[in-house]
Amino acid sequence: MEKKTVNLLEGQFQPNEAKEVINHLCNGQIEFYKLKYLQDLENSLNKGGAIEGVEAVQAKKEMLKKYLSEAQSENASVKVSLEISYS
Repeated sequence: MEKKTVNLLEGQFQPNEAKEVINHLCNGQIEFYKLKYLQDLENSLNKGGAIEGVEAVQAKKEMLKKYLSEAQSENASVKVSLEISYS
C-alpha cells in the first residue's frame, strides 16, 4: 500500500501565535482523552489509558510553554507543522 500524507498544519509563527495554535491542539487532545475516559467508565472498561494520555499531553504542553517563552524572549519565529500519514 502506498503511503499517504497530508500536511494538516504548517507555517512560521511568532511565539505568541505558535503558543495559541499549540494550546488549541493540546486542549483538543486532552478533551478527546477525557471523553474516552468517560466512555470507558460508562462501558465499565476502565482501562486507564485515557488518564495517562491526558497527563502525557499536559506534560508536553508545559514543556512547549517553556520553549515558546524562550523563543519569545529571543524574538525568534517558530515553525509549527502537523503531518498525518498512513500506509
